[in-house]
Amino acid sequence: MMTDPEKKMFEDMLTKSHRGLLFDGEEEFEHLIEYLSERLRKSPGNATALNNRGLAYSKLGRPGEALADFDAAIKYDPDNPVHWINRAREELHQGNIEAAIEDMSQLILRQPGNVFFRRLRGGLQMDAGDFEGAARSFSEAIEIDPYCADAYLNRADALARMKKLEASMRDRRRARELKE
Repeated sequence: MMTDPEKKMFEDMLTKSHRGLLFDGEEEFEHLIEYLSERLRKSPGNATALNNRGLAYSKLGRPGEALADFDAAIKYDPDNPVHWINRAREELHQGNIEAAIEDMSQLILRQPGNVFFRRLRGGLQMDAGDFEGAARSFSEAIEIDPYCADAYLNRADALARMKKLEASMRDRRRARELKE
């Protein structure tokens, strides 16, 4: 059982961290898991606690438990992109790039106007060797925000991998114009 000062310390650290955890030792992560498990016994549908415990499990190399917590966080709060992104990161870490791409696709369905999620999916598709899919994802991002220079650079990389060098150079020039 944790003492009240330990609980306060964990609450403060969790409040300051939204996408990652600010701990560095295995013992701290074990204490965090204990603390969050205690909170989840009182409030089983607390998506933030589930997500953070999933991050702690991931840091300790316990992917099954991490994925289970990310799945539960998504179940209780499906519109929070942090849960989807953290699950995709864990899936990617486990070598399941297709599942990570699918998570980004699901997130895009939930938030279709988000350029960043399309760029994330495109990056995953590049890593998977699906350059055509990546170029489509980056094109969708450009369609939403035609002033996103990074989306042009991303698409230029995908086009270059597809040996479409003229189109790649055109995107690089456009990105450079937008950055000036």
